[in-house]
Amino acid sequence: MGHSFKAITAALVCACLFLSGCGYFIASRKQRVAFTTATPGARIILGEDTLGIGTGRKKLRKSAVYYCVTAQKDGYKPRSFAFNLEKPGTSLYVGAAIDVAAGVTGALISTSAKNDDGSGTTSAIVEGVFTLAFLGVDKFSSKTHRFKNKYTIPELMPYESREANEKYLLVNRTAIDVKKGDIKVVNYKTLEKERNRQLNGREKSGKKISRDRLNVEQTIFTYSLNKTLNKMNFIDTSRSVFTDVTNSMYIDATIKNIKFHMISGKYNNSGNGGGALLAVELSIEWNLLDYYKQNVATITTRETSDYYPLEAGSGNAEINTLVTTIIKDNLEYSLMAVRKDLRNRSLITINKAVGSTPTEAAIEIAPVATTAVKKPSECYSASVVIQNGKKNYSGVIISTDGYILTSYTSIANATKVAITFNDSSKADAEVVRKNADGNIALLKVNKTGLAPLALSSDAEPEIGNDAWIIGASGDTSSYTSLSKGIISGVRKKNGVTMLQTDASINASNSGGAVINGNGIILGIVTGKLSDLTEGIGFGITAADARRLLNIKYK
Repeated sequence: MGHSFKAITAALVCACLFLSGCGYFIASRKQRVAFTTATPGARIILGEDTLGIGTGRKKLRKSAVYYCVTAQKDGYKPRSFAFNLEKPGTSLYVGAAIDVAAGVTGALISTSAKNDDGSGTTSAIVEGVFTLAFLGVDKFSSKTHRFKNKYTIPELMPYESREANEKYLLVNRTAIDVKKGDIKVVNYKTLEKERNRQLNGREKSGKKISRDRLNVEQTIFTYSLNKTLNKMNFIDTSRSVFTDVTNSMYIDATIKNIKFHMISGKYNNSGNGGGALLAVELSIEWNLLDYYKQNVATITTRETSDYYPLEAGSGNAEINTLVTTIIKDNLEYSLMAVRKDLRNRSLITINKAVGSTPTEAAIEIAPVATTAVKKPSECYSASVVIQNGKKNYSGVIISTDGYILTSYTSIANATKVAITFNDSSKADAEVVRKNADGNIALLKVNKTGLAPLALSSDAEPEIGNDAWIIGASGDTSSYTSLSKGIISGVRKKNGVTMLQTDASINASNSGGAVINGNGIILGIVTGKLSDLTEGIGFGITAADARRLLNIKYK
């Protein structure tokens, strides 16, 4: 009889042990989840599957824990919407009740059937330990938890298009310049805890993951930002021949602080093997530059990207690709915020006319004889090299007493620049007058007896005539060079007449003279095309240079 009772007791204890942790075994491995978008007509995508337009459903594996669906619609910024297991399912409560009942019952049976040596008590303790262990299994198992039955993807942000009175924008440079210790990572167990932090204004400092200062330029992000500006019609896709100083500006973006937000760690036995959600918070300094890349305003943004899934077992290459994607997402949100700020502050509003009449008093210079013919090769003495910072530009002498014409590009905001003459002598030149819209400037050196060239009064030089470009040779030396072509076109834009020439032009030729075969100045070099085709350069006509700077011969 005793042996039979012990056998029955052992069987009951085994049954109780078997019932412990049944929440894990009775729970479903998958759950059907519904999605809807706050933006009508948005497409809902999960992985490579389109779930629907506006609404969609999908049966999801709970073991993955973390998911992101993408909402897309033409004219709107796509959004990665993240969610995770967030509440216990019915199976957890049912399993917990059975676990406790089985544990108590097993302990009572074990204790009542104990032997003289107390082994029954040991069995009861073992039963209790197993019960607690299985309670833990149920509590932290992804199977015993649920997603919400339905998620609403927040409203998508539209790509707000450039307005007719706004300037074109182009990102000039994107860089990362982060001080030592300013790259951090913050960990959260669930999205809900992270979102509660945001709502309550609580900020976790995070763990520093950088040891040194990071200072690099990232052209991949420059390209990405310009793609966004193109979507917003801020890139001149008409491929206009002229770059317009009145309606074009640049932006420099510098990332100054990086904080990664990571959601991971709640379901230790979920089988997702370290999968997580990852977002990045960036503090970015945006410098708005005019056409000549001089700073106009500085705007600082602090935005957080959407969350993206970090797949289990991802290697360095996959992680780097994901981080690049997340930073691009953040930069796009930040750029859209900058665009609103620029519009609200009227910083990109077109408000100038190039062809306007100057209000300054006329500057009178001594006339230069236009009857004396000079071969182009004899005009070197009238050409000067302008050093502004580390770059060389060009200029041309227009009076015996030291007046020099050049481009606005060559002097920018400087009040004085260094001049090297063709005989290698040097002098400092004062900026007397400038017109940024016409890309033209007038300098003055304290020097006499110079050999000037005459300015043509012809408003529209004849197309097809020969033309020579005389200016700096394009390197760091003070030598000048000469190139030949023809006047291939005469164009007007915003009240200014521009010469088009196929003569070879380098960057240092900016401000140099366009002369004819008699050594008379037809125009001043203002730029060239390099992104469309080679062999097209431009210069403002001498007549308009005189008009915009209000220069007259005595």
